[in-house]
Amino acid sequence: MAAVNKPNQPRTSKETLLGKRAAVEAAFRKKKESERRALGLVEHMVENSAVDTQWLADNAKFINPQYYQDTIEERAIAKQCGFPVCHNLIEKELKQKYRIDSKTKKVFDVTQRKNFCSDVCFSASNHFKDQLLTSPLWMRHKEKIPRFEINHTPKKSLKGDEFVLIAVAVPDEENNTEEDVEVIKEKTALKPKTQRKIVSEPVVNPCKLVSKIVQQWFTMRTFKWIRNVKEEFIDNGVDSIQEKLLQMNINNPNVKEEGINLPRRQFQPQTEDQHSLKQFRAFLAGKTKYAVEKDDCSIIKDNTGDVIENKEETVSIIIPLANVSAQKNLRKKIVMDYVEKGFPQLTTITGLEFRRYQRDLIQLVSTFSLTADTITFRSHEIPFLCFILITCLATRDSEVKDRLTREPVKTEVSSFLADYERTMEQLEEYVIDLCNPFENSPN
Repeated sequence: MAAVNKPNQPRTSKETLLGKRAAVEAAFRKKKESERRALGLVEHMVENSAVDTQWLADNAKFINPQYYQDTIEERAIAKQCGFPVCHNLIEKELKQKYRIDSKTKKVFDVTQRKNFCSDVCFSASNHFKDQLLTSPLWMRHKEKIPRFEINHTPKKSLKGDEFVLIAVAVPDEENNTEEDVEVIKEKTALKPKTQRKIVSEPVVNPCKLVSKIVQQWFTMRTFKWIRNVKEEFIDNGVDSIQEKLLQMNINNPNVKEEGINLPRRQFQPQTEDQHSLKQFRAFLAGKTKYAVEKDDCSIIKDNTGDVIENKEETVSIIIPLANVSAQKNLRKKIVMDYVEKGFPQLTTITGLEFRRYQRDLIQLVSTFSLTADTITFRSHEIPFLCFILITCLATRDSEVKDRLTREPVKTEVSSFLADYERTMEQLEEYVIDLCNPFENSPN
């Protein structure tokens, strides 16, 4: 009997292999079919603005949390709320990554919350997602499928995924070995920061501070400018030097020596003064060579003896700033930048345009004695500084004064100064007090 059954053993093993192969192929086809069905459900939820609640509950057994997350992200890319049963668009886009709830004193990660139109939809979607099965899709026919619940109005709406801060106590570094330090670095999720004691600084009235600084700026030249007293070269900067050079015909390239303009037969030798003038011009132009014409008028050589071309060049002379002048002009520029920044606010109140009175303001600022510690202002101090300068300008210009005292500008000015607890009469008295020390001054 044993000999008779031996030929049947290979046939039995072959049938077993064929059966296993058929089972594997059937399982593979079932897996592909399940994935194809899940992708079809995802496409349906993405392409439609909203799906029926019952349809989503009936088909929830055919998807897993990963497929549902893909649906949320694809809908969010199209600016559609990630909850499939919601038809709203995502109108407000959250830019921050975390949100702090002042009531519960908790930190929330809003990365996933950005995919929804509201906290309600975010909470309802999470409630539905937590019910989805995580088992393989093609093996669910053997499982007992639960009943899925979709709640449109959850009792508690989440602002995001709660961010848990884990703080581990760190022992003293002096008693730690190298191994302990490595373990501490791995276990510590967030090292507590030391609390710094915040000392509140006394609040200084901006009016008093700005008034004190302008009082330090005020000089005799400022007094003369306000009283409209003409003073020669009121600005001691580079502009005044350039004007003096133009008057002396030293810095004027259009002025030519008489000897060069004469015909060659009436040539007059260059005098020593003309030679020095050429040398001085070359120095101001930053050159070491300058043209010197010989007596025979045949060639023109420079001061080193090299032959140069006989042509006239218009050279713009640049005078370098001295250290003192550079500092003064830089401080004046800083103050004028403040004035230009704060003047538009006063233009809406007074109607005075900055461009029209820019030259007068530059002259006024040029008379100030500016120092390094009196040229910085905060944003809320700049408008009041500009109005003090306008008050000085009104003392000099009757047209500006008439405009400030005329309605409706007068009412607007009073409202503006009320924010600084000042009146127009107080500012006028302030300018008079600035001028009083210089009234009887001999200089």
